[in-house]
Amino acid sequence: MFSKSSTGVCAVLCAFVVLLAARSTEAQEKPAASKAVFRQPDPQSQPDLFVWTDTCNVYVLRDGDAALLFDLGDGRVLDHLAEIGVKRVEWVLLTHHHREQCQGIERLDRSVTKVAAPKAEQALFETPAEFRKWFPTLGDAFSVYGASYVRPPRQPIPLDQALESEIAFSWRGHEIQCLDTPGHSPGSLTFVIRHGGQSIAFTGGVMHDGAKMTTWFDTEWDYGFAKGIDTLIQSVELLIEQRLDLALPSDGPAILNPQAQLETYREKLAAFRRSYVRGYPVFDSTEQDRTANAH
Repeated sequence: MFSKSSTGVCAVLCAFVVLLAARSTEAQEKPAASKAVFRQPDPQSQPDLFVWTDTCNVYVLRDGDAALLFDLGDGRVLDHLAEIGVKRVEWVLLTHHHREQCQGIERLDRSVTKVAAPKAEQALFETPAEFRKWFPTLGDAFSVYGASYVRPPRQPIPLDQALESEIAFSWRGHEIQCLDTPGHSPGSLTFVIRHGGQSIAFTGGVMHDGAKMTTWFDTEWDYGFAKGIDTLIQSVELLIEQRLDLALPSDGPAILNPQAQLETYREKLAAFRRSYVRGYPVFDSTEQDRTANAH
């Protein structure tokens, strides 16, 4: 009835269906996920700093009954702020443009809450449709061979303030230093607060706890020529210079020993880069050098 080739295909399909059914059963047997709650990365030293997790980590800096948020996630945090005594959000600072950082933006009352984000990614926030094209071309921004490596939000997000590196953002007596740390995205910022003898950094997607890369695809900018990796290494080196006591990433647990982890991460990225570009004619110097090599 079936040829040998069609019989093989049927066998593979049947095995796949069985696997899906098994996984579906496993999922049904697992207990429901526990209710999300606020946590505190450092309750002793930073009693007014909280974290809520949904599509990303949302960090809440409380001052009386007001708050500033670092990233927003899907917006569910807004439903629970009263649990920690917060009545209004005055600012949301976005570390970078990836849609999981800001997809709940439509839930904000923009007459009450202002939004700030990296100036280097302002266009990605405010005109996202320009970076999602039906027919991409080689000349498109943030793309290589027509494939884009940015993931802008669904709808435009007008910014009340575009933040730049080395310029402090002030909020209720808190001086928040902005540092350029691209690599995970083209223009992401890290926000640093120095308070109570500690240096605390909201690092976005620069590094996951365990000196691990948050995602690979967001750093693949040029199909194997390591531009994204080189940029990320530079950002890691800048953070090492800050002598951080606590790093708070967009995903995963707080990084309690950031100095040691950042140094390990730099070594990992450098080792990875050597293997990654092996066999490619990469020229790590000037445009003149590249032109000379081309001849």
